[in-house]
Amino acid sequence: RDGSKEESSMLRELVRRLRSAGLLPRSRVGVALSGGPDSTAAALLARDLSFLLGYPPPLCVVVEHGIRDGSKEEADKVAEHAIRLGLDAQVHSIAHLLRGSGKAVQERARAERYDALTTAASKEGCDQVWTGHHRDDAVETTLFRLLRHSSWQGLASIDYARTLYAPDGRQLQLIRPLLPHTKVRAMPQLFEWNNTNLFVTILC
Repeated sequence: RDGSKEESSMLRELVRRLRSAGLLPRSRVGVALSGGPDSTAAALLARDLSFLLGYPPPLCVVVEHGIRDGSKEEADKVAEHAIRLGLDAQVHSIAHLLRGSGKAVQERARAERYDALTTAASKEGCDQVWTGHHRDDAVETTLFRLLRHSSWQGLASIDYARTLYAPDGRQLQLIRPLLPHTKVRAMPQLFEWNNTNLFVTILC
């Protein structure tokens, strides 16, 4: 199928990019999984790369914020679906860490989300964590910072790779494998998803 060809092309391109940058994973990969098409695309690329390199299936970390009713059930369904796709998955709740509302809570949620991701990945021996950010996200980030009158130094967009430290001090590489691609290219060829944006059907 065309979707399979597109996925194979993206995987070959990913391998070339990671190898040229010295970023091929040395062990299993951790993936931040929300259940939407972006993070699921990253998880499936990680799955196929792991198979190619002879590593265990990626660890998908589903972070449950507890911000709305039913979020725990949604997170459990995302993890169950990931397992059906041949991935490993864990649900981590940070609801008890988030109180109040507004920007401060959003910023704290982001920090706690990365802490949960890196903690789980470190415990499982991962040396990389992947997210589903793509080129459209990078453009939106730059425009948002411009509208906030950021300095020119602050206008730097999203990095393809950067170093993260887990709470236990272990160093991991944060990789955004879809960053060279627009959502239009990365998603429709791989998936067909329903209106809830929660579950996907693989076309390849």
